Amino acid sequence: MEIRGIINKMILPDEKNQTKVSSKKENSRGDVFEISKEAQELLQKQKEEKIQEIRGRIQSGFYNSDEVIEKVARLLLKELT
Repeated sequence: MEIRGIINKMILPDEKNQTKVSSKKENSRGDVFEISKEAQELLQKQKEEKIQEIRGRIQSGFYNSDEVIEKVARLLLKELT
């Protein structure tokens, strides 16, 4: 299991100003690229599968194991020192 670094600030969704994945993106130079509907659907499907996987781990108590708790504690100490 891999645990990545800690984010210093909490990101909360803004219900009034939710951003959706757009099929067109523009960078600072004005270039535009498009993401096909098929690719957007695939990304959404993968996201939903990952969420279900995490929910399953929560329900099974995976994150309550001594191994996970110790690893999180070590990473917290490392991040805070």
